Amino acid sequence: RRARFLLEGAKYICENFEGRLPADVDQLQKIPGIGMYTASAIASIAYNKRAGVVDGNVIRVLSRLRALGGDPRTPANVRLHWKLSQSICDEEREKV
Repeated sequence: RRARFLLEGAKYICENFEGRLPADVDQLQKIPGIGMYTASAIASIAYNKRAGVVDGNVIRVLSRLRALGGDPRTPANVRLHWKLSQSICDEEREKV
Protein backbone atom coordinates (compact mmCIF):
# COMPACT_ATOMS: atom_id res chain seq x y z
CA ARG A 1 0.00 0.00 0.00
CA ARG A 2 2.77 2.46 0.88
CA ALA A 3 4.60 1.73 -2.35
CA ARG A 4 1.42 2.39 -4.32
CA PHE A 5 0.93 5.73 -2.52
CA LEU A 6 4.57 6.66 -3.15
CA LEU A 7 4.18 5.96 -6.85
CA GLU A 8 0.84 7.79 -7.09
CA GLY A 9 2.27 10.72 -5.14
CA ALA A 10 5.36 10.93 -7.34
CA LYS A 11 3.22 10.90 -10.48
CA TYR A 12 0.94 13.58 -9.04
CA ILE A 13 3.91 15.80 -8.17
CA CYS A 14 5.32 15.41 -11.69
CA GLU A 15 1.99 16.11 -13.36
CA ASN A 16 0.76 18.92 -11.13
CA PHE A 17 3.82 20.58 -9.61
CA GLU A 18 6.41 20.24 -12.39
CA GLY A 19 8.28 17.62 -10.37
CA ARG A 20 8.79 19.89 -7.34
CA LEU A 21 7.38 19.18 -3.91
CA PRO A 22 5.22 22.17 -2.91
CA ALA A 23 5.92 24.08 0.31
CA ASP A 24 2.28 24.91 1.09
CA VAL A 25 0.40 22.60 3.50
CA ASP A 26 -2.83 22.75 1.48
CA GLN A 27 -1.01 21.89 -1.75
CA LEU A 28 0.90 19.07 -0.07
CA GLN A 29 -2.37 17.53 1.14
CA LYS A 30 -3.56 17.20 -2.45
CA ILE A 31 -0.82 14.64 -3.09
CA PRO A 32 -2.09 11.05 -2.74
CA GLY A 33 -0.90 9.52 0.51
CA ILE A 34 -0.12 12.82 2.25
CA GLY A 35 -2.44 13.82 5.06
CA MET A 36 -2.50 16.77 7.43
CA TYR A 37 0.25 15.46 9.73
CA THR A 38 2.70 14.64 6.93
CA ALA A 39 1.94 17.83 5.02
CA SER A 40 2.51 19.95 8.12
CA ALA A 41 5.72 18.09 8.99
CA ILE A 42 7.11 18.52 5.46
CA ALA A 43 6.25 22.23 5.37
CA SER A 44 7.74 22.80 8.81
CA ILE A 45 10.92 20.77 8.48
CA ALA A 46 11.78 21.05 4.79
CA TYR A 47 10.55 24.58 4.12
CA ASN A 48 10.76 26.23 7.55
CA LYS A 49 7.05 27.09 7.40
CA ARG A 50 4.93 27.83 10.45
CA ALA A 51 2.88 24.64 10.71
CA GLY A 52 1.65 22.88 13.82
CA VAL A 53 1.73 19.08 13.92
CA VAL A 54 -0.59 16.96 16.05
CA ASP A 55 0.04 13.43 17.28
CA GLY A 56 -0.85 11.60 20.47
CA ASN A 57 1.83 13.32 22.55
CA VAL A 58 0.78 16.78 21.35
CA ILE A 59 -2.85 15.97 22.16
CA ARG A 60 -1.89 14.91 25.70
CA VAL A 61 0.21 18.03 26.33
CA LEU A 62 -2.33 20.46 24.88
CA SER A 63 -5.16 18.75 26.74
CA ARG A 64 -3.30 19.12 30.03
CA LEU A 65 -2.24 22.72 29.36
CA ARG A 66 -5.77 23.76 28.45
CA ALA A 67 -7.54 21.40 30.89
CA LEU A 68 -9.52 19.88 28.02
CA GLY A 69 -11.75 16.95 28.78
CA GLY A 70 -13.64 14.53 26.61
CA ASP A 71 -12.55 12.14 23.92
CA PRO A 72 -9.67 13.71 21.95
CA ARG A 73 -10.60 11.58 18.92
CA THR A 74 -13.93 13.30 18.24
CA PRO A 75 -13.89 15.46 15.09
CA ALA A 76 -14.47 18.63 17.11
CA ASN A 77 -11.55 17.88 19.47
CA VAL A 78 -9.27 16.90 16.59
CA ARG A 79 -9.98 20.26 14.91
CA LEU A 80 -9.43 22.06 18.23
CA HIS A 81 -6.03 20.41 18.77
CA TRP A 82 -4.91 21.31 15.24
CA LYS A 83 -6.01 24.90 15.83
CA LEU A 84 -4.21 25.02 19.18
CA SER A 85 -1.02 23.54 17.73
CA GLN A 86 -1.00 26.17 15.00
CA SER A 87 -1.64 28.97 17.50
CA ILE A 88 1.46 28.14 19.57
CA CYS A 89 3.86 27.89 16.63
CA ASP A 90 6.59 30.49 16.61
CA GLU A 91 5.37 33.45 14.54
CA GLU A 92 8.97 34.30 13.64
CA ARG A 93 9.66 30.85 12.16
CA GLU A 94 9.25 31.81 8.50
CA LYS A 95 11.34 34.96 8.93
CA VAL A 96 14.49 33.06 9.92
